[in-house]
Amino acid sequence: MNYKKPVWIDTDVSIGIEYPDKPGHYHDLDDALAMISCFNSQLMGVVGVSATFGNIDTDTSFRLAKEITEKFGDGHTRVIKGAEGPIKNGVLPPGGEAAADAMAYALRQRRMTIFSIGSATNIGCLVKKYPELIDQVDQLIAMAGSRQSPQDHFYAGPKQKKPFAALNFESDVEAWELIINSNLPVTFAPFELSKKVRITEEDIAYMEEDAGPSGRYLAPYMKAWCREWKQVWGADGFIPFDALATGYYLAPEFFKGKVMPVGIMQYPDDTQDFKEGVPPAFKPYLIVSDKEKEIEENRRVTFLYDVNKGFKPYLLDVLRGGFTMTTQVLAYSHVNVVVDDIERASEFYRRTLGFEMAYNSEGVPIDFRNYCDPAFARDAGFLNGEVNIDVRFIRQPQAGICLELMKYNYPVGAQKIEFHKTNDMGGPRHVALEVADIAAVFRHLKKQPDVRMINPSPDYHVPEDLQNTDISFFYWIDPYGVQWEMESGRPVGYGRDVGL
Repeated sequence: MNYKKPVWIDTDVSIGIEYPDKPGHYHDLDDALAMISCFNSQLMGVVGVSATFGNIDTDTSFRLAKEITEKFGDGHTRVIKGAEGPIKNGVLPPGGEAAADAMAYALRQRRMTIFSIGSATNIGCLVKKYPELIDQVDQLIAMAGSRQSPQDHFYAGPKQKKPFAALNFESDVEAWELIINSNLPVTFAPFELSKKVRITEEDIAYMEEDAGPSGRYLAPYMKAWCREWKQVWGADGFIPFDALATGYYLAPEFFKGKVMPVGIMQYPDDTQDFKEGVPPAFKPYLIVSDKEKEIEENRRVTFLYDVNKGFKPYLLDVLRGGFTMTTQVLAYSHVNVVVDDIERASEFYRRTLGFEMAYNSEGVPIDFRNYCDPAFARDAGFLNGEVNIDVRFIRQPQAGICLELMKYNYPVGAQKIEFHKTNDMGGPRHVALEVADIAAVFRHLKKQPDVRMINPSPDYHVPEDLQNTDISFFYWIDPYGVQWEMESGRPVGYGRDVGL
């Protein structure tokens, strides 16, 4: 079962490249963090990667993009050498059309999200050459934008004398004019957001614990980058800029955003040396503002302005790679309740909480009587393969919560219901989670000292697929009496194709 949502990465990746005139000083590594977080995610399918200029020249970013994709991708991801320079007076630069053509081909096959984490030239070429495909883009998530230049200067640390330029925007202002003048849905992950996350040496040490291939690959670069920020800028850690753009797509619940007007506006250049009596030079800024009449354009974008502190440990777990439950658990599935009568229980939950019948993706009620399946029986802990159950899924339509009502016709368990006080230990039967690799999760949990499988027999082994479906599951019990189901094979989301 493929849970992954299609994405495209447009990048100026420059990890590990020294400045020729500054030995020991390196170009940014945040593009590599963003790319690897996508490759390590169980929820993203990277359709393609296009290289662009910005932090580095396009030849180098193309080479590095290929290396990272070959190391950590799935072996099927296309890597395209894109624009070698900006769009000028409407003329597309060498390489820009190749990247646009590749993205257009992918968009004709499917809708997808595009990450713009370098100059936006390749995206501008796509908008100009293929305006009819704009509606196929779910969203463009870009490391760009600011509220107002006077209050959002780009400082890395206290030793920095002048702010950095907004490179992803300033590398190709004309490309951004094309994007802003189109209907492309845009989300900004700006400096205002990313500066709230700092990766320290202690964070890197945490990431290295039980690190997989990606964690081992990244750690030396991250340590060197962290030391450079401390020595040069006086910062206690580095900002993982572009990883906030991909991180928003991975785990949007960590972020706060607001839909705001956007425009390209002229302000004094904040990177210049101001001299008394010399008029300041002006330059363009990509500005959002919710002040009345600050921006006249009707064009609006989503501007991310805050991130929860829980995002950083989550990002480190994703970057660590290898097997981690952080990336294995994909979604909430359902809560199981064993009842004595399916109809009476359905009416109770409808009357008291507004639950209704749940339907699969084909509109068929998820309601089965006298269900018998030896594989189900064994996965549920009945190793003789004998079981007969009634099953109905009901759903609270606004909350999105699913209950699995289940009556065991055979074998019949204890019929006495124990009522507990609020502070008594014990929990429901069972809480279900969707997982990506059920066999790996089974092995992981079976090794935990405080986990009890539903059947302690060594014959209770890696789950089997149910009849006529790809769904498999197993049960385990935590130290507090809560029974959990780990399952795999259902599409994640509202239209779960429940195969019972």
